[in-house]
Amino acid sequence: MNYQAKTKYELIDELLKLQRENESLKISYSKDISECIKLLEEQRVREKYYSTLFDAVDEGFCIVEVIFDENEKPIDYRFLVINPSFEKQAGLTNATGKRMRELAPEHEKYWFEIYGKIAKTGHRSALRIMLSSSTDGMMFTHSVLANRKPYRLPSCLKTLPRVSKLRKLIK
Repeated sequence: MNYQAKTKYELIDELLKLQRENESLKISYSKDISECIKLLEEQRVREKYYSTLFDAVDEGFCIVEVIFDENEKPIDYRFLVINPSFEKQAGLTNATGKRMRELAPEHEKYWFEIYGKIAKTGHRSALRIMLSSSTDGMMFTHSVLANRKPYRLPSCLKTLPRVSKLRKLIK
């Protein structure tokens, strides 16, 4: 724009117009910021609710990342997320971020094979497994859902206390 060719009044009108546009932008911007703050606060409330629920449920829950070797054979898995019930039922402490081989070097190979198969096939249905752990004789169900690459598997663990107590009495 050539401001030198405009009169003083035209420049004042131009400035007033810019000021009105700027005010409407301020109001619009302020509404957007207020809405974002409200949405963030609502999200924090939801996250706190779900976090409390996640920590309070009796079922153990974890998300593991399956680790494969160069031949695509499952060799380990890393715990990404764990709730307190999982730690208690699985007998693990401070496992988040650690690999299973790091926590239990002699861990049964079939777990790696099961998790590897689920991770590779990508089946989204729950797999229910009832096994007797060779270490303590406890019985439990383990539901594992698949997620294609990255090979992250959410899973739930539930100890069957009556069966476990009965097995201990028999021994």
